[in-house]
Amino acid sequence: MIEILGKKYKIVETNDEHLAGNYGASSLKNQVITLNKSISAEQRQDTLIHEIIHVISNELALELDEPTTRRLAVGLCSAGVRVKG
Repeated sequence: MIEILGKKYKIVETNDEHLAGNYGASSLKNQVITLNKSISAEQRQDTLIHEIIHVISNELALELDEPTTRRLAVGLCSAGVRVKG
């Protein structure tokens, strides 16, 4: 469980086939972040940060596109940002 902008998001891990080849997904409606359980711990952190950025972007109407979201996640991970969840 992780709190983002005052809302609690459940973090679940699932098989690749449920994510259609993606490493993760987020649902604002259900307040769930889903991660592919077959990815490495480092990739999991990057993906979790990536999905958190999506949630923040959507909640705050930032309209960040996928390439920008990806670059922000990589930058934050490379700076040592880690999320417990």
